[in-house]
Amino acid sequence: MNWQRKTVKLGGTAALLGALVVLSPGVAAAGVPPAAPGDVAAAAKNLNCAVPPTRDLEITKLVYRVGLSRNVSDKVMLAAFETGWVESHMNNLNCGDLDSLGVFQQRPSAGWGTPEQIMNPEYAATQFFSHAQANEPRYPNYTAGQLAQSVQISKYGEKYDLAESIAVAMLDEVRGSVQPPPGDAGIAASASYRYGSQEHMFSRGADGSLLHSYNTGEQVESESYPGELVGEPVALVSGDVQHVFALLTGDRLGHWFWRPDDADPVFEVAATDIGGNPSGYAFGDQVHVLARGTDNRLRHIYWTPQNTDVVEESAEQELSGDPVAYVWHDQQHVFARTPDGQLGHWWWTPADNEPQYTTWGGQIAGNPAGYAVGDQQHVYARTPEGTLAHYYWTPQDGVQIEPLPQTLTGDPVAYVWNDQQHVFARTPDDQLGHWWWTPEDNEPHYVSWGGNLGANPTGFATPAQQNVYGRTTDGVLTHWYWTPDMAAPDIETWGQ
Repeated sequence: MNWQRKTVKLGGTAALLGALVVLSPGVAAAGVPPAAPGDVAAAAKNLNCAVPPTRDLEITKLVYRVGLSRNVSDKVMLAAFETGWVESHMNNLNCGDLDSLGVFQQRPSAGWGTPEQIMNPEYAATQFFSHAQANEPRYPNYTAGQLAQSVQISKYGEKYDLAESIAVAMLDEVRGSVQPPPGDAGIAASASYRYGSQEHMFSRGADGSLLHSYNTGEQVESESYPGELVGEPVALVSGDVQHVFALLTGDRLGHWFWRPDDADPVFEVAATDIGGNPSGYAFGDQVHVLARGTDNRLRHIYWTPQNTDVVEESAEQELSGDPVAYVWHDQQHVFARTPDGQLGHWWWTPADNEPQYTTWGGQIAGNPAGYAVGDQQHVYARTPEGTLAHYYWTPQDGVQIEPLPQTLTGDPVAYVWNDQQHVFARTPDDQLGHWWWTPEDNEPHYVSWGGNLGANPTGFATPAQQNVYGRTTDGVLTHWYWTPDMAAPDIETWGQ
């Protein structure tokens, strides 16, 4: 396959990505020994801070889930567990040396967040992983402990490598009990995400502005940014930076991004000659956006910290509609409807200078959704008959197509939650339809989550909660959510 490639001078994002350098009570289990004599956690430098002698299993599971959700490498995962042991014996401590807090003993005064944020172990783990992932390609020869030190900047950085054996034991313990992957690893970006402890949702306003709604934990806040949107946005997090992309008037690709200290987003036009809604993902310390060009060919726009320019590529093959894109292990995958109604598939491996291409066959009438889980890839789309088609690939059987009888209107959204797979779409009677699979299922379950839905939904899952967002037939932003202790999902209004 021959790609046409061009490089565009664009200071904002490339300079931003180049700057993503680090900012400066458990029960013993078999295989995970308690701390040896003299193995004192860093938090214990505060004599008033009591550190348990062994890990909190729920904390190790949570940190592992967050790492899976970010598709971290084995080295980054090991670095997190070495750090957690050295700093707190993998416990969420409300004390520590100076103003250090939490599992990783992060300091508010050093810019890691507020005390409340740092005491949220999901936020703390996300912060550690985002910095470690940004540093990993810069220091390819570092050990896991050295990588941990590049994040922590500790006076006692040699301790991280010394904790390797107990970190490995903790990893072995949780691997069998935590299924990959919740959250967004191997899952396509949508118009919503979780950042720290906040839930964020983006949409196009009636006047073409970018609408931003987010839940602070106490209330829903809304902001509007001037724009000329003609399509629906896609949003993702790369490191500690939040990104939103959307199609603008004049066939332009708009890009908004926030650093942790930004009160308002920075805006730039990232590309021109764009003909449809974008998809995208973060891949290590890179940001990738895929969209249909005005020539109906697949456009690939990406930024790397090493390259101060934006790189744009165009594929030979044409597509109809909008693509979906995600990362699977060390591979990048894109799917879209072809002009003859089949499911087209582009993918890259680390050895590829150019993508490979094939079709997965079948007939679809809408834009696909998809994700990867374990050694499988799954893609969903509406058929010409209005039913849901489930494409899946396994190393043993290749591509299979499963027709599902329920009807839908518009395009689905799909994600993985713990060891389950979930798909949502608007039904013909304007409710939220829900399909899901568990490891024991040969066939999916289906139920309606009710409510009123007048547009394509978006959604994501955290380890403890599933979230779906959409606008009603009257244009009101609505949030469906479900936790394991709920008999049925709840529905709340987020406003216009």
